[in-house]
Amino acid sequence: GISSNRWMTHLNNSLTQLGFTSAPGDKCLFTRGGGDSRIWLCTHVDDILTIGTPAGLEKFEKEFCAIYQCNVQKGWKHSYLALDIVQHSTTYQVSVGQSGYRRDVLNRFAHLMQGVRNDGRVPSGPEIIQPETEESPPADRSLYASVVMSVMFLSRFTRIDLSFTVNILTTHIAHPTVHHMKHAVRLLKYLAHVSDMVIVYKSSDPNPVIYADASHATHADGKGHGCIMIFIGTGIIYCKSYKLRLTTLSSTESEYVVMCDASTLAEWFMSILRFMRIKAERIDVAQDNTSTISWTEGDMTFARNKHLMIRRNKAKEAVVSGLIRVIHVPTERMLADLGTKPLPLRQLLTHMSNAGMMCLDRDGDGYRLRRIDIPIRRRDRE
Repeated sequence: GISSNRWMTHLNNSLTQLGFTSAPGDKCLFTRGGGDSRIWLCTHVDDILTIGTPAGLEKFEKEFCAIYQCNVQKGWKHSYLALDIVQHSTTYQVSVGQSGYRRDVLNRFAHLMQGVRNDGRVPSGPEIIQPETEESPPADRSLYASVVMSVMFLSRFTRIDLSFTVNILTTHIAHPTVHHMKHAVRLLKYLAHVSDMVIVYKSSDPNPVIYADASHATHADGKGHGCIMIFIGTGIIYCKSYKLRLTTLSSTESEYVVMCDASTLAEWFMSILRFMRIKAERIDVAQDNTSTISWTEGDMTFARNKHLMIRRNKAKEAVVSGLIRVIHVPTERMLADLGTKPLPLRQLLTHMSNAGMMCLDRDGDGYRLRRIDIPIRRRDRE
């Protein structure tokens, strides 16, 4: 802890001396200059990713390499924190994936999938949130934790389709059973069954949107489960699937707790957008519960809802100040469902596609992007 703190202090001082300014909402994000000479820079310990014009980047490289010994990557493809970041020269789309890391995970745990019949079409089914009907013997805690935490690294960055299942599995990490291990292996089977996936960002208006959703009384102790997703342009940039800490009395209250969390997150996100000179008058927050929208924009009864009054006021302040605008979306278009419940195959693939995810196929020595194949409903075929 001391050595890493000293390193970050030294790096921050060096960047400050080179004319960089850090973002107020994220001390690992920096910028310098303006116009054609502007550079954006983000750091993770001693890994640094920079974006800018060729002239600006060349100048920064000379300055930085005069202070530190560096290995520099250039070109259309970069590897950063196990992320494969590729700018496709023909379409100028940028894709972010973790193909190499996914293969490493599957190779490491290949022995667990041998003889398992599950086809891996979806990461989990409804039974993952149902209580065990019979007492199951304990599983190898170290192995279980290794599987879950390895897949969590994927879900945190690019594989949002894994978010809900991974989060449920982590709640059992202290005392896993054979029953829980079977669900973890099923998740590995899904990871092996589905093609390499990437999130694709296209050149378009920023149009920031936050999807906020909750499922009521999901967990055995009666608490709900929430999910918040942030989109900018055509792809998702943030996903948080989590168990609600507050016990709620209805689905509307569960949705409102997540709405408050989304409002707080919107303040941070807006500060980042302003720091990066991205113009956004407000952030739309998508919600599929009309009662929650009414609570946010109107009034609620104190006697029945006083335990939620502070959260309600927080969300309403964001609306009144113009920071957010709450918009209604139909339940079938609520992308945050990816992080709140097990989904059937067609709905899972549809939400993944709408979140900016695409398949990455090998094409000779390179790769090509392909849209996700979504099964046609029976009535559509007829």
